[in-house]
Amino acid sequence: LTKTHESDILSKFFSDFYIVLGESEKTEKGEVLFPAKIYYRPFISLIWLSAVIIALGAIISVLPSRKNI
Repeated sequence: LTKTHESDILSKFFSDFYIVLGESEKTEKGEVLFPAKIYYRPFISLIWLSAVIIALGAIISVLPSRKNI
């Protein structure tokens, strides 16, 4: 058997929550447990925003400049 993990992401503007659900485990009492981990990652969206700003800067630097004579 291979272990599988299911994950989900809740994205907000300034943070991301990752919830990872692990493989089920049976207890001695016959109960089925699902281990879960919750991760909080702040400012992930700012990484994407910085990539857009860098791309815009590259485009602006390629445009011809207007020189005053």
